[in-house]
Amino acid sequence: MIIRPASMKAIGKWKNSCPPIINKRRPPLQVSQLEALFAACRTSEADLRRSLDKYTVFFQKIPALIAVTHFHDGLFVDVNEVFCHETGYTREEVIGRTVFEMNFYPDRYKRKELINILLQNGFVDNMEMTFRIKSGEDRIVKITARSLLIDNKEHLLAIIDDVNDQISRSAELHRAIEEAEAASRMKSEFVANMSHEIRTPMNGIIGLTTLLLRTELTEKQREYGLAVQSSARSLMKIVNNVLDFSKIEAGRMDLEIFPFDLKKTCEEIVNFLSFQAEIKNIEINLITPEDMVRHVSGDEHKLKQILMNIIGNAVKFTSEGSVSVNLKPVSVSGEDMVVCFSVTDTGTGIPEEKKDNIFDAFSQGDSSTTRRYGGTGLGLTITKQLVELMGGTIECESVEGVGSTFRFTIPLRIDAQSHQSQSGKGVDDNIRSLGCAVQGDNFTGIDGKAMNILVAEDDAINSRVIIEILEQAGFRVHAVGTGRQAMAAWQHVAFDLIIMDVQMPEMNGLEATEAIRAKEKSRTCKQPPIPVIALTAHANAEDRRRCMAAGMDAYLTKPVVVNELLCNIRTLTKTPHDGPLRKADATEECKKVSLSRNEFFDREALLRRVGGKETLVSELIGHFLKDLPMQIEEISRAMTDGDFSLLGSHAHRLKGAAATICANQAAALADQIQLAAKEENLLKTDSLLKELREHYAYLNANIKEGGNR
Repeated sequence: MIIRPASMKAIGKWKNSCPPIINKRRPPLQVSQLEALFAACRTSEADLRRSLDKYTVFFQKIPALIAVTHFHDGLFVDVNEVFCHETGYTREEVIGRTVFEMNFYPDRYKRKELINILLQNGFVDNMEMTFRIKSGEDRIVKITARSLLIDNKEHLLAIIDDVNDQISRSAELHRAIEEAEAASRMKSEFVANMSHEIRTPMNGIIGLTTLLLRTELTEKQREYGLAVQSSARSLMKIVNNVLDFSKIEAGRMDLEIFPFDLKKTCEEIVNFLSFQAEIKNIEINLITPEDMVRHVSGDEHKLKQILMNIIGNAVKFTSEGSVSVNLKPVSVSGEDMVVCFSVTDTGTGIPEEKKDNIFDAFSQGDSSTTRRYGGTGLGLTITKQLVELMGGTIECESVEGVGSTFRFTIPLRIDAQSHQSQSGKGVDDNIRSLGCAVQGDNFTGIDGKAMNILVAEDDAINSRVIIEILEQAGFRVHAVGTGRQAMAAWQHVAFDLIIMDVQMPEMNGLEATEAIRAKEKSRTCKQPPIPVIALTAHANAEDRRRCMAAGMDAYLTKPVVVNELLCNIRTLTKTPHDGPLRKADATEECKKVSLSRNEFFDREALLRRVGGKETLVSELIGHFLKDLPMQIEEISRAMTDGDFSLLGSHAHRLKGAAATICANQAAALADQIQLAAKEENLLKTDSLLKELREHYAYLNANIKEGGNR
């Protein structure tokens, strides 16, 4: 029992009048002792009050929402001032009521989840949930909570952090960033579109100037013509840089992965720039390890662009000395290889203060550089972005007045041909990138006597060769020249398989396949789905995806590789292959023909391909030579009209026909024209077309004599 005297005066009265307090078990308690007891009580009570006051001030003034509730039912025991201020409630409105009565949790399961986490872990840190305040507004908060015992009853102490404004600001910032990025993309797309529009008339100016310079001109007229051509080329280079830069910024630059000869690619760039180096009387050297893998898969076009920029800069900024280009594999893992390219020059070098921003857009080493050498300052920016797009890195070391070294790495895939070519099997240096590969007839046959195959191919030479291959294998073959004819033939004849060229007149192969698949799905069609093999001179992933999306079952590139074609037929028709080929005369081991531009025509390869039939070889050659002038004129007309789409289509068709009869240089030239059409480079197209005309004259005069040329 605690005795609390009303005042000191009362204590004085007790002292003078009260008898001793008797306790039978203990000695009597005198009044003086009682006075001391009261004094001690007063001291303890004051200390407790001061401690409680400190706690109250701390609890009320801490700058966070704090609430104490019963653990299970959520009954409010206490809240601080900040809680009241932020929620709009008074303490009296809250204390004694539960969180559910106050409707603080729009989602009641959230508090249940909080309790479960507390029971499991003993604490909750920054749990995000929605908290409803008096005005009815839902706020996003993060709750940190602990359980504690008060008067032997379990309670919950919660510190509530209102992050609603922070999240709103973050969302606004995110929206602002998205809007800025969208504006940047729109700007880049606008620049890309404008650059494209500029390139078309510029190509016309360059092409027409080139044609003009081939006519009879006075010395003054020729001087003016050359000046126009030079200015147009300079402007075109700037436009191309801006176009590439804007494409990368807009995210419209994609990789095109094809097999190519790495060493040959580097040699082409070095040889191209060696003329400029000779004019300046400087040496340019290419150094590659003798045992380095040559045949790889990657984006050859972008690698050429990178090398052209870096080596071109090295030649441009070097007035005496040399430029060295080094290739070195830095890591090989299975079929993957990382190659380090380094270009070292003895040129002007880069000032120390300019090194850090040498790869920035519109930046050059010195303001006088622009005046002296020209350029937009985009070359190295584009180079860096292309390197990074290909998964590599680039760095620069330079000493002003001594020279520079640009070093970059590119990951590449080792092509399967590398192993064969290095073991002396004569695999082509660049077969697939140009779409020409011919194999011998040493393959296991298919008993195709009961099978009927439809070949849809508009090119007579390709069609004739495919028919010959299939007939040698024992198939019955029906040929058509358009997608519409293929559709009609399929509807009237029961075929086991269709070989469908992608590019055909009237209705292309994709459209024909889609139409067939649509008919097959209709209720009136009783035929099972027919296997369709796509046939195209393209060799990129996007073209393959388009074919598969149209409903085609397999994808082959021209010219037809015999084993590949027959393996696909066997797989798609589930045909056994335990017997020899019908009419298969050749037994020579499988070979692939080089598509080097130094080899004009490989008669032996074509002869092997058609089973040793000399008459068929003569027929194919005659047909090709008869069609070639017309195809050249079609390319010429498309070039004159500035129709790059049609130009590329004609070049694509010529490439397939030339590759089929192993007219290697014609196929290579057609491939280059197709690439030039893709780049909308009229000047390059005109030059290649002239070379193609000269090549036709040579073929017409020499190809009929026989042998390899």
